[in-house]
Amino acid sequence: VGSRFSLTLTGAGLPLGGKRTPGYKDVAGRQRIKIIPEGHSCKLALPPKQVKGIDCTSPTVCSTRPRTPRWATDRTGRGHEMATWDALSIEATKAAVNYKVCYCAGRCFLKESWQEVPGNGLSFARAQYSWGFAVKEVAPVDDLSQPLLFTVARPPRSSTAPQTGWRVKVVRRSLGSRACELTGDTAVTDPNGNVDMAPLQWTEETPPAQLSIANRGEYSTDEAVFEMRFARATANGDYVVCFKETGAGAWMPIPSATVQHLTIQVIVDSNQGLFKFQRLSARAGVTHAVTLQGSQLEVPSQHRFLVTNASEGCIQGHRFQPFQRIISPAPAGVEAAERAV
Repeated sequence: VGSRFSLTLTGAGLPLGGKRTPGYKDVAGRQRIKIIPEGHSCKLALPPKQVKGIDCTSPTVCSTRPRTPRWATDRTGRGHEMATWDALSIEATKAAVNYKVCYCAGRCFLKESWQEVPGNGLSFARAQYSWGFAVKEVAPVDDLSQPLLFTVARPPRSSTAPQTGWRVKVVRRSLGSRACELTGDTAVTDPNGNVDMAPLQWTEETPPAQLSIANRGEYSTDEAVFEMRFARATANGDYVVCFKETGAGAWMPIPSATVQHLTIQVIVDSNQGLFKFQRLSARAGVTHAVTLQGSQLEVPSQHRFLVTNASEGCIQGHRFQPFQRIISPAPAGVEAAERAV
């Protein structure tokens, strides 16, 4: 679950590709596949969000083509014997899911071209851990001024690892399939300012004030409550919730029963960003740190900058550099600003 894999379909007379045979068109690149849950129609269903590496904008429009197919061993020109799709992955879900593979040999814009591939399909067990909202579902998160309470749970008696060792962090989904191996987003922490968030320690006599009276006593030894706090500059977007059950354990992404990722979508202030018309000066032949002023800059910053000749502009081919750090608060005399270096 979550690891990249290749999927190979074998058969007789698959569309030709790679080396061309006189009189035949190279149509192997028109083949497409979909991976969908069992019980759904190959003609009408889209791959779920958990399936990565297959991009479909509609049930009949998918853009991921196969790797160059293998030529038929008998060299008769009757077709290929297999086609392979690489860099696929399927994220974990709270419930066990069985998937089936749908295949289209060509003219995939016609729903009649999509057929179920015979075989046992793909089976994935339920995630060992999952997260959820402790009080009410907040999807997307649109108020950064309020802490977010959420729970992490495991199936009853599935592990003996104590809750006190559990840790959670969130990482930008845009960082790729191995995002959980990276440092957590520094703009999202627990009440103590830790990026690797620890569960709240409480008893039924002293529960977190945000929990309602009705659910204060519902949590078992297989569930823990976490409090997530957001910095003002937390960037909008999807975040992967990463979890490990012991200090020496490995980080892994965990799903929710209702949403696959934690989404932050705050209305952006029109004053957010770098200030315009800033003037800088520097001495030629000397290395300088360039400091730009702005308001509500993202932390960590995903932006890039470039210093170039005014006559050239920001043309393609230049290498843009990342900002080294975001400094806050603003220097004396500059109100409500941050600096990007």
